[in-house]
This record gives sequence, structure tokens and C-alpha cells, in this order.
Amino acid sequence: MSVTVRIIVLGAIGLAALGGWLAVALGFVPSPMAETVVRFRAGSVSLTRGNLRGQVRDDLAEVLSAVGVANAFICVNRGRRVTFSRTIPSELHQRLRNVLLN
Repeated sequence: MSVTVRIIVLGAIGLAALGGWLAVALGFVPSPMAETVVRFRAGSVSLTRGNLRGQVRDDLAEVLSAVGVANAFICVNRGRRVTFSRTIPSELHQRLRNVLLN
């Protein structure tokens, strides 16, 4: 393989990695490193990864439905750091953290 082809391939891999990182950082997709991934669709909460108590699920569904969120995700990472999809208003973040982590 020539040097030019290698540079093009490595550049494409780098751009794909940057694109993936940006998609996670901007809240378009959940983090692949999250221990718990909560999905909210059409008024119901489901877990893609991890576990939650039943009351927490109900409380999350209630809060998100009350403000009109249709589809969203919430991720909880190892250090109990919570990240939200961009469809969840920033005014709700602390309230949802309190529901999840207490």
C-alpha cells in the first residue's frame, strides 16, 4: 500500500472517530461507555443497559412526559456522571439527576 493511500485511510478513520465522539458529546447518541442507559419513548421508560428501581422509572416517565419530551436517552457513567440527549431541556437536568441518583 502506498503512503498516500495509508494517509487517506488513517484520515478517514480519524474523521470517523471524531464524528463518533462529537455525536456522543452533543447528545445525539448515548455513550458506549455508560453503565446505565435509559431510553424514553412514547411515554414509557426502558433500559438498554444497567438497572433501575421501578419507582425511579415511574418518576422519570412522569417528569419527561410532563414537559412533552417524546424520545430521549439518559446515560449514567461509572463516576455517577449523568449525560442527557439533546431532546431533554437543560432546565430538567438537575431534577432528573436527583431522581436517578437519590
